[in-house]
Amino acid sequence: ASNGYAMYNYMGTSTPGVYVKNNLLIASSTTAGAYAYYLNGSTYVTQQDYNDFYVASGTNFLNLNGSNYTSISSWNSATSLDANSISTDPYYVSSSDLHAASTTVNNAGTTGTGITDDIDNQLRSSTPDIGADEYTPSYDDAGILAIDSPYAGFCAGTQRVVVKLKNYSLLGSLT
Repeated sequence: ASNGYAMYNYMGTSTPGVYVKNNLLIASSTTAGAYAYYLNGSTYVTQQDYNDFYVASGTNFLNLNGSNYTSISSWNSATSLDANSISTDPYYVSSSDLHAASTTVNNAGTTGTGITDDIDNQLRSSTPDIGADEYTPSYDDAGILAIDSPYAGFCAGTQRVVVKLKNYSLLGSLT
């Protein structure tokens, strides 16, 4: 959601049985005002857990009946929901390709939802990913560890730059 709510859960019925599991609820607005999730009452929620609630900017986060909660722990204390939920950027491929690339939501979901295939018709793993897509994140995650030279500012012309790269992969860091 760019403004408003990634999910607005309105309970207009007296029948319990709402299950909210393994969802990416992302408010991508860079201005304040968006919520990852709004719930107008938790009475009818039977189970809600293993979700990723993320707001790109602002202090709005989770809302229950007009009360704003700025962390999952404060939300959990007030609602007893989402004990295993997280808040992290899923790093979507693009704004139109909502396949996640984050290592954090990989294998962070739960089984028992009745969903056996993902949105691409791929079989869910025994520890499913949060979100609609089952994936394996890249094991190559290069970053600059150090800049060895130049030691000071640059002079005019072509300069040689020496850097040390590090692979911050899921397999452990390799220098």
